[in-house]
Amino acid sequence: MANKRQTGRPKDKQRHESSHRWSHGDPLFQQLVAMACGFLTEGNPPKLIQSLMQKRLKELRIDIEITREDPYRFIAYAASQKQLRFIPPSDFTLTEQLKAKYPILQSVKVVGSNAMDDIAYHGAAAVKDLLRIHYAVKSKSKVRIGFGGGYSSRRLSRALAELLQQVEDVPSTIVFHALAGGFDLDDVNAHADSTNPNSFWSYFVDNPGHRFESQFMGLSAPGLVTWEEAKYLRQLRGIKEVFDKREEVEIIVSSAGHWGEGHTQYMRYEKAAPKFNRALVAAECVGDVLWHPVTRKKMPGNPALVPMTLFTLDEVSERIRNNARVLLVIGPCGFCGESKNSILRAILDDGSRKLVTDLVVDARCALEILKG
Repeated sequence: MANKRQTGRPKDKQRHESSHRWSHGDPLFQQLVAMACGFLTEGNPPKLIQSLMQKRLKELRIDIEITREDPYRFIAYAASQKQLRFIPPSDFTLTEQLKAKYPILQSVKVVGSNAMDDIAYHGAAAVKDLLRIHYAVKSKSKVRIGFGGGYSSRRLSRALAELLQQVEDVPSTIVFHALAGGFDLDDVNAHADSTNPNSFWSYFVDNPGHRFESQFMGLSAPGLVTWEEAKYLRQLRGIKEVFDKREEVEIIVSSAGHWGEGHTQYMRYEKAAPKFNRALVAAECVGDVLWHPVTRKKMPGNPALVPMTLFTLDEVSERIRNNARVLLVIGPCGFCGESKNSILRAILDDGSRKLVTDLVVDARCALEILKG
Protein backbone atom coordinates (compact mmCIF):
# COMPACT_ATOMS: atom_id res chain seq x y z
CA MET A 1 0.00 0.00 0.00
CA ALA A 2 1.47 3.32 -1.04
CA ASN A 3 2.32 5.79 1.63
CA LYS A 4 -0.07 8.71 1.80
CA ARG A 5 1.67 11.90 0.67
CA GLN A 6 2.24 14.28 3.54
CA THR A 7 1.32 17.88 2.79
CA GLY A 8 2.41 21.03 4.52
CA ARG A 9 5.02 21.28 7.23
CA PRO A 10 5.74 18.47 9.70
CA LYS A 11 3.52 18.65 12.77
CA ASP A 12 6.49 19.31 15.07
CA LYS A 13 7.61 22.27 12.99
CA GLN A 14 4.06 23.61 12.66
CA ARG A 15 3.71 23.47 16.43
CA HIS A 16 7.07 25.22 16.85
CA GLU A 17 5.97 28.03 14.58
CA SER A 18 2.47 28.51 15.95
CA SER A 19 1.38 31.83 17.43
CA HIS A 20 1.77 30.32 20.89
CA ARG A 21 5.33 29.12 20.57
CA TRP A 22 6.54 32.04 22.71
CA SER A 23 4.98 33.23 25.92
CA HIS A 24 4.67 37.00 26.38
CA GLY A 25 7.03 36.84 29.34
CA ASP A 26 9.72 35.06 27.35
CA PRO A 27 12.79 37.34 26.93
CA LEU A 28 13.14 36.09 23.36
CA PHE A 29 9.57 37.15 22.59
CA GLN A 30 10.27 40.64 23.93
CA GLN A 31 13.39 40.86 21.77
CA LEU A 32 11.41 39.88 18.69
CA VAL A 33 8.74 42.48 19.48
CA ALA A 34 11.42 45.14 19.83
CA MET A 35 13.03 44.06 16.57
CA ALA A 36 9.75 44.17 14.64
CA CYS A 37 8.81 47.58 16.05
CA GLY A 38 12.27 48.91 15.30
CA PHE A 39 11.90 48.01 11.64
CA LEU A 40 8.38 49.46 11.64
CA THR A 41 9.57 52.84 12.93
CA GLU A 42 12.08 52.92 10.08
CA GLY A 43 9.15 52.93 7.67
CA ASN A 44 9.20 49.26 6.63
CA PRO A 45 5.89 47.50 5.90
CA PRO A 46 5.15 44.24 7.78
CA LYS A 47 5.70 42.17 4.62
CA LEU A 48 9.28 43.44 4.39
CA ILE A 49 9.77 43.23 8.16
CA GLN A 50 9.51 39.45 7.93
CA SER A 51 12.59 39.17 5.67
CA LEU A 52 14.46 41.87 7.62
CA MET A 53 13.89 40.04 10.88
CA GLN A 54 14.96 36.75 9.34
CA LYS A 55 18.17 38.36 8.10
CA ARG A 56 18.89 39.96 11.47
CA LEU A 57 18.28 36.71 13.34
CA LYS A 58 20.66 34.92 11.01
CA GLU A 59 23.31 37.53 11.75
CA LEU A 60 22.73 36.98 15.45
CA ARG A 61 22.91 33.20 14.91
CA ILE A 62 19.44 32.67 16.33
CA ASP A 63 17.83 29.72 14.56
CA ILE A 64 14.19 30.82 14.37
CA GLU A 65 11.90 31.02 11.36
CA ILE A 66 9.70 34.12 11.17
CA THR A 67 6.37 33.45 9.51
CA ARG A 68 4.46 35.93 7.39
CA GLU A 69 2.00 36.55 10.24
CA ASP A 70 4.60 37.06 12.97
CA PRO A 71 5.39 40.77 12.32
CA TYR A 72 1.68 41.60 12.58
CA ARG A 73 1.45 39.70 15.87
CA PHE A 74 4.52 41.41 17.32
CA ILE A 75 3.33 44.87 16.34
CA ALA A 76 -0.22 44.23 17.58
CA TYR A 77 1.15 43.05 20.92
CA ALA A 78 3.33 46.15 21.30
CA ALA A 79 0.34 48.37 20.52
CA SER A 80 -1.84 46.55 23.06
CA GLN A 81 0.82 47.18 25.71
CA LYS A 82 1.02 50.88 24.75
CA GLN A 83 4.63 50.41 23.68
CA LEU A 84 3.93 52.16 20.37
CA ARG A 85 2.95 55.81 20.14
CA PHE A 86 1.85 57.84 17.18
CA ILE A 87 2.76 61.48 17.65
CA PRO A 88 0.80 63.68 15.25
CA PRO A 89 2.72 66.69 13.99
CA SER A 90 1.68 70.20 14.89
CA ASP A 91 0.01 72.24 12.17
CA PHE A 92 2.60 74.94 11.42
CA THR A 93 0.30 77.14 9.34
CA LEU A 94 -2.52 77.23 11.91
CA THR A 95 0.00 77.71 14.71
CA GLU A 96 1.51 80.78 13.06
CA GLN A 97 -1.93 82.22 12.21
CA LEU A 98 -3.12 81.81 15.79
CA LYS A 99 0.06 83.44 17.11
CA ALA A 100 -0.49 86.39 14.76
CA LYS A 101 -4.12 86.81 15.83
CA TYR A 102 -3.34 86.56 19.55
CA PRO A 103 0.14 88.03 20.20
CA ILE A 104 -0.54 87.86 23.95
CA LEU A 105 0.30 84.14 23.74
CA GLN A 106 3.93 83.30 24.43
CA SER A 107 3.69 79.88 22.81
CA VAL A 108 1.11 78.10 20.67
CA LYS A 109 0.88 74.58 19.35
CA VAL A 110 -1.96 73.44 17.09
CA VAL A 111 -2.15 69.64 17.10
CA GLY A 112 -3.13 67.90 13.88
CA SER A 113 -5.40 65.45 15.71
CA ASN A 114 -8.71 65.41 17.56
CA ALA A 115 -7.70 62.51 19.84
CA MET A 116 -7.35 63.65 23.44
CA ASP A 117 -4.37 61.40 24.10
CA ASP A 118 -2.50 63.10 21.23
CA ILE A 119 -3.41 66.56 22.50
CA ALA A 120 -2.46 65.60 26.06
CA TYR A 121 0.92 64.37 24.82
CA HIS A 122 1.66 67.71 23.17
CA GLY A 123 0.44 69.45 26.33
CA ALA A 124 2.87 67.38 28.38
CA ALA A 125 5.67 68.29 25.97
CA ALA A 126 4.79 71.97 26.50
CA VAL A 127 5.03 71.50 30.29
CA LYS A 128 8.39 69.82 29.84
CA ASP A 129 9.58 72.84 27.81
CA LEU A 130 8.42 75.20 30.57
CA LEU A 131 10.29 73.18 33.19
CA ARG A 132 13.43 73.36 31.06
CA ILE A 133 13.04 77.13 30.75
CA HIS A 134 12.85 77.46 34.53
CA TYR A 135 15.98 75.33 34.83
CA ALA A 136 18.15 76.76 32.02
CA VAL A 137 16.98 80.39 31.75
CA LYS A 138 15.75 81.19 35.24
CA SER A 139 18.30 78.92 36.97
CA LYS A 140 15.61 77.43 39.18
CA SER A 141 16.53 74.38 41.23
CA LYS A 142 12.99 74.13 42.58
CA VAL A 143 9.72 74.91 40.82
CA ARG A 144 6.08 74.63 41.82
CA ILE A 145 3.57 73.53 39.19
CA GLY A 146 -0.19 73.37 39.68
CA PHE A 147 -2.69 71.12 37.89
CA GLY A 148 -6.39 71.68 37.52
CA GLY A 149 -8.77 68.72 37.43
CA GLY A 150 -10.42 66.91 34.57
CA TYR A 151 -9.95 63.90 32.32
CA SER A 152 -7.67 65.84 29.96
CA SER A 153 -5.41 66.94 32.81
CA ARG A 154 -5.16 63.36 34.05
CA ARG A 155 -4.00 62.17 30.63
CA LEU A 156 -1.54 65.04 30.42
CA SER A 157 -0.10 64.13 33.84
CA ARG A 158 0.37 60.54 32.76
CA ALA A 159 2.10 61.61 29.54
CA LEU A 160 4.30 64.07 31.46
CA ALA A 161 5.49 61.34 33.82
CA GLU A 162 6.59 59.35 30.76
CA LEU A 163 8.26 62.31 29.03
CA LEU A 164 10.31 63.16 32.11
CA GLN A 165 11.93 59.72 32.22
CA GLN A 166 15.74 60.07 32.36
CA VAL A 167 15.50 63.85 31.78
CA GLU A 168 18.13 65.83 33.67
CA ASP A 169 17.77 69.42 32.39
CA VAL A 170 14.80 70.23 34.65
CA PRO A 171 14.77 71.61 38.22
CA SER A 172 16.09 69.14 40.78
CA THR A 173 12.90 69.48 42.84
CA ILE A 174 9.39 69.74 41.37
CA VAL A 175 6.50 70.43 43.72
CA PHE A 176 3.16 69.37 42.26
CA HIS A 177 0.08 71.26 43.52
CA ALA A 178 -3.54 70.22 43.17
CA LEU A 179 -5.36 73.40 42.20
CA ALA A 180 -8.84 72.12 43.00
CA GLY A 181 -10.70 69.88 45.39
CA GLY A 182 -12.70 66.85 44.34
CA PHE A 183 -16.01 67.32 42.55
CA ASP A 184 -17.20 63.82 43.28
CA LEU A 185 -16.61 61.51 46.21
CA ASP A 186 -15.71 58.75 43.75
CA ASP A 187 -12.92 60.96 42.38
CA VAL A 188 -11.02 60.82 45.68
CA ASN A 189 -9.78 57.40 44.67
CA ALA A 190 -6.90 57.33 42.21
CA HIS A 191 -8.73 55.20 39.67
CA ALA A 192 -8.07 55.47 35.95
CA ASP A 193 -10.93 57.88 35.22
CA SER A 194 -10.64 60.16 38.22
CA THR A 195 -10.89 63.89 37.50
CA ASN A 196 -9.54 64.86 40.92
CA PRO A 197 -6.05 66.40 40.59
CA ASN A 198 -5.17 65.04 44.04
CA SER A 199 -4.99 61.61 42.40
CA PHE A 200 -2.68 62.58 39.51
CA TRP A 201 0.48 62.40 41.60
CA SER A 202 0.46 58.62 41.57
CA TYR A 203 2.27 58.87 38.21
CA PHE A 204 5.22 60.64 39.86
CA VAL A 205 5.55 58.80 43.18
CA ASP A 206 8.76 56.76 43.46
CA ASN A 207 9.27 56.76 39.70
CA PRO A 208 12.73 55.23 39.21
CA GLY A 209 13.17 56.91 35.83
CA HIS A 210 12.86 60.45 37.18
CA ARG A 211 16.04 62.37 37.94
CA PHE A 212 14.29 64.95 40.14
CA GLU A 213 12.71 64.89 43.58
CA SER A 214 8.91 64.95 43.55
CA GLN A 215 6.94 66.70 46.28
CA PHE A 216 3.17 67.05 46.51
CA MET A 217 0.70 69.48 48.00
CA GLY A 218 -2.86 68.28 47.71
CA LEU A 219 -6.11 70.12 48.33
CA SER A 220 -8.40 67.86 50.31
CA ALA A 221 -11.68 69.73 50.08
CA PRO A 222 -15.09 69.50 48.39
CA GLY A 223 -15.38 70.81 44.85
CA LEU A 224 -18.19 73.35 45.33
CA VAL A 225 -18.91 75.06 48.63
CA THR A 226 -20.74 78.11 49.96
CA TRP A 227 -18.86 81.34 50.67
CA GLU A 228 -19.03 80.66 54.40
CA GLU A 229 -17.72 77.12 53.97
CA ALA A 230 -14.87 78.31 51.75
CA LYS A 231 -13.79 80.90 54.33
CA TYR A 232 -13.85 78.27 57.06
CA LEU A 233 -12.03 75.60 55.05
CA ARG A 234 -9.18 77.93 54.10
CA GLN A 235 -8.29 78.32 57.75
CA LEU A 236 -8.15 74.60 58.49
CA ARG A 237 -4.77 73.07 59.20
CA GLY A 238 -3.51 71.24 56.12
CA ILE A 239 -5.48 73.52 53.80
CA LYS A 240 -4.16 76.84 55.10
CA GLU A 241 -0.57 75.72 54.44
CA VAL A 242 -1.46 74.96 50.81
CA PHE A 243 -3.00 78.41 50.29
CA ASP A 244 0.01 80.04 51.95
CA LYS A 245 2.25 78.56 49.22
CA ARG A 246 0.10 79.42 46.21
CA GLU A 247 1.97 82.62 45.37
CA GLU A 248 5.02 80.46 44.70
CA VAL A 249 3.30 78.43 41.97
CA GLU A 250 5.06 79.43 38.73
CA ILE A 251 3.40 77.11 36.22
CA ILE A 252 -0.36 76.52 36.05
CA VAL A 253 -1.78 73.79 33.82
CA SER A 254 -5.47 73.58 33.04
CA SER A 255 -7.98 72.28 30.57
CA ALA A 256 -11.48 73.65 30.01
CA GLY A 257 -14.92 72.17 30.60
CA HIS A 258 -17.50 72.22 27.81
CA TRP A 259 -20.82 73.75 28.84
CA GLY A 260 -22.80 73.59 25.62
CA GLU A 261 -24.02 70.02 26.01
CA GLY A 262 -23.95 70.07 29.79
CA HIS A 263 -20.81 67.96 29.87
CA THR A 264 -19.16 69.64 32.82
CA GLN A 265 -18.83 68.70 36.47
CA TYR A 266 -21.12 71.63 37.31
CA MET A 267 -24.10 69.80 35.89
CA ARG A 268 -23.80 67.23 38.68
CA TYR A 269 -25.03 70.01 40.97
CA GLU A 270 -28.00 70.97 38.81
CA LYS A 271 -30.51 69.32 41.15
CA ALA A 272 -28.64 70.20 44.34
CA ALA A 273 -28.33 73.88 43.48
CA PRO A 274 -30.87 74.77 40.77
CA LYS A 275 -30.70 78.53 41.47
CA PHE A 276 -26.94 78.47 40.98
CA ASN A 277 -27.30 76.69 37.65
CA ARG A 278 -30.04 79.04 36.47
CA ALA A 279 -27.74 81.97 37.23
CA LEU A 280 -25.01 80.40 35.09
CA VAL A 281 -27.40 79.89 32.20
CA ALA A 282 -28.64 83.50 32.49
CA ALA A 283 -25.03 84.73 32.38
CA GLU A 284 -24.48 82.69 29.18
CA CYS A 285 -21.90 80.35 30.63
CA VAL A 286 -19.78 78.75 27.90
CA GLY A 287 -17.64 76.48 30.08
CA ASP A 288 -15.27 76.43 33.00
CA VAL A 289 -11.55 76.74 33.67
CA LEU A 290 -10.13 75.42 36.95
CA TRP A 291 -13.79 74.70 37.80
CA HIS A 292 -14.60 78.43 37.58
CA PRO A 293 -17.36 79.32 35.12
CA VAL A 294 -16.50 81.43 32.10
CA THR A 295 -19.50 83.55 31.12
CA ARG A 296 -20.30 86.06 28.40
CA LYS A 297 -22.24 88.22 30.85
CA LYS A 298 -21.51 89.18 34.43
CA MET A 299 -23.32 87.02 36.96
CA PRO A 300 -25.72 89.02 39.15
CA GLY A 301 -24.55 89.29 42.76
CA ASN A 302 -22.45 86.66 44.46
CA PRO A 303 -23.03 83.07 43.28
CA ALA A 304 -24.56 80.69 45.79
CA LEU A 305 -21.66 78.28 45.40
CA VAL A 306 -17.96 78.78 44.69
CA PRO A 307 -15.33 76.27 43.53
CA MET A 308 -12.83 75.31 46.21
CA THR A 309 -9.71 76.07 44.20
CA LEU A 310 -6.28 77.49 44.88
CA PHE A 311 -6.91 80.41 42.49
CA THR A 312 -9.90 82.30 41.20
CA LEU A 313 -9.70 83.36 37.54
CA ASP A 314 -8.87 86.93 38.61
CA GLU A 315 -6.05 85.52 40.73
CA VAL A 316 -4.79 83.50 37.75
CA SER A 317 -4.59 86.76 35.83
CA GLU A 318 -2.67 88.30 38.73
CA ARG A 319 -0.20 85.40 38.70
CA ILE A 320 0.43 86.07 35.00
CA ARG A 321 1.21 89.70 35.81
CA ASN A 322 3.78 88.30 38.24
CA ASN A 323 5.43 86.28 35.45
CA ALA A 324 3.77 82.91 36.04
CA ARG A 325 3.08 80.79 32.97
CA VAL A 326 -0.44 79.43 32.43
CA LEU A 327 -0.81 76.59 29.95
CA LEU A 328 -4.29 75.87 28.60
CA VAL A 329 -4.79 72.53 26.85
CA ILE A 330 -7.95 72.36 24.73
CA GLY A 331 -9.37 69.37 22.88
CA PRO A 332 -12.87 68.26 21.85
CA CYS A 333 -15.41 67.49 24.55
CA GLY A 334 -14.71 64.01 25.89
CA PHE A 335 -18.42 63.19 26.04
CA CYS A 336 -19.94 64.53 22.83
CA GLY A 337 -16.89 65.29 20.70
CA GLU A 338 -17.95 68.89 20.10
CA SER A 339 -15.38 71.62 19.63
CA LYS A 340 -14.62 73.91 22.59
CA ASN A 341 -14.20 76.97 20.40
CA SER A 342 -16.82 78.93 22.37
CA ILE A 343 -14.93 78.84 25.64
CA LEU A 344 -11.53 79.32 24.00
CA ARG A 345 -12.79 82.38 22.13
CA ALA A 346 -14.26 83.80 25.36
CA ILE A 347 -10.91 83.35 27.11
CA LEU A 348 -8.74 84.78 24.32
CA ASP A 349 -11.06 87.72 23.60
CA ASP A 350 -11.43 88.70 27.27
CA GLY A 351 -10.04 92.23 27.25
CA SER A 352 -10.45 92.68 31.01
CA ARG A 353 -7.98 90.00 32.09
CA LYS A 354 -5.37 87.64 30.68
CA LEU A 355 -6.00 84.01 31.60
CA VAL A 356 -3.49 82.13 29.45
CA THR A 357 0.12 82.53 28.29
CA ASP A 358 0.60 79.22 26.48
CA LEU A 359 -1.87 77.22 24.40
CA VAL A 360 -2.13 73.68 23.03
CA VAL A 361 -5.27 73.18 20.93
CA ASP A 362 -6.69 70.79 18.36
CA ALA A 363 -6.70 71.85 14.70
CA ARG A 364 -10.49 71.94 14.29
CA CYS A 365 -10.93 74.32 17.23
CA ALA A 366 -8.07 76.52 16.02
CA LEU A 367 -9.56 76.76 12.54
CA GLU A 368 -12.96 77.75 13.97
CA ILE A 369 -11.31 80.44 16.12
CA LEU A 370 -9.47 81.85 13.11
CA LYS A 371 -12.64 81.93 11.03
CA GLY A 372 -14.26 84.03 13.73
